Amino acid sequence: MFKALPAFLLLICSTALADVDAHFSKGVLGVKWAASLQDVQAKFPGGTAWSERDTANEVVYAVPGDFRVLNVSVPVQLVHFMFSKENQLERVFFHFKVVDRDAALYSIAEVLGHDYTVRDEMRSRLFEWKSGRRSFARFVIGAGPEFPWAYFGVRVLDGNAPGAK
Repeated sequence: MFKALPAFLLLICSTALADVDAHFSKGVLGVKWAASLQDVQAKFPGGTAWSERDTANEVVYAVPGDFRVLNVSVPVQLVHFMFSKENQLERVFFHFKVVDRDAALYSIAEVLGHDYTVRDEMRSRLFEWKSGRRSFARFVIGAGPEFPWAYFGVRVLDGNAPGAK
């Protein structure tokens, strides 16, 4: 009986402290990393796309709706899918209502674990989980009423997207 205890504890700890890769290594919302804009538009029609010239010619596809990230109960009101100049999905941002920011952060931390770093950076407080081998996650809250944002961002780490060169 005591020989099985360490294995059981290891299983519980690895499940309870699952890293970001356990949830986002292959993609987000059923869309694989490196998917094209057209693939995402087919899965989530009705959004708006535009080019971001300030960020190396990335394309943003914004989809409003009632989404759930990590199966938490707090609704996401807008999702931004970000594509590289090669038309590959690299980042996704889940935007919450500002009034839901604390509940959203707590709920996400319940899934990803409470072992995150906190730092302040230009008008925002950032909560960052340890990166996995393939993905990274961060929750950002605007610092004050004049900066009304709360979002959870996930990105594939460079060169780790399926099909990346």
